[in-house]
Amino acid sequence: FPVVLALSLMLFGKSAIAARCLLAIVGTAACGAVYLLGRRLFDEKVGLLACAFTAISPVMIGFSVLLLSETLFALTLTLSVWSAAKWLSETDAVINTTKSTWGWALATGFCVAIATYVRPSWLLAGPGLALLAVIVSKQRVRRTLEAGVMLLALYGTLLPWAVRNHAVCGHWVFTTLWSGASLYD
Repeated sequence: FPVVLALSLMLFGKSAIAARCLLAIVGTAACGAVYLLGRRLFDEKVGLLACAFTAISPVMIGFSVLLLSETLFALTLTLSVWSAAKWLSETDAVINTTKSTWGWALATGFCVAIATYVRPSWLLAGPGLALLAVIVSKQRVRRTLEAGVMLLALYGTLLPWAVRNHAVCGHWVFTTLWSGASLYD
């Protein structure tokens, strides 16, 4: 979230209204992500309805203009679930491994990591998804390898922050230390 605020500062200076407009754009992107997820899981009609309901949701409208991380987290969480749906729906239907299956496993790990950077509580979503994917799969060996790729992408993306935390406090913490004021504060 501080990166989004820094982008606003870099582009528009110290303008709260500019930051709010940027977050409104993020909220609009979240509506698009909900559409993609609904279309992936069901069909075009469900995607459009889900997008419309998200667009008029009082919570999404209210939070999208506040200088809080809720809207950005909604976007990143939805993108991580959408990429997981792409990864998992293509794998069991195909007997031979395809490049797109591995690519979606990689994208899922990256998206979960980005959502985790916004809200550390999302960290366990990756390992939980990997475990569930292996348990319910008919092709456990391949799914285990793909889950490993997803987890490598997840923790590889979080590694720079863990290295920073290790340098500062001597502990390998992949999210926030929850000590002291944050950069946003």
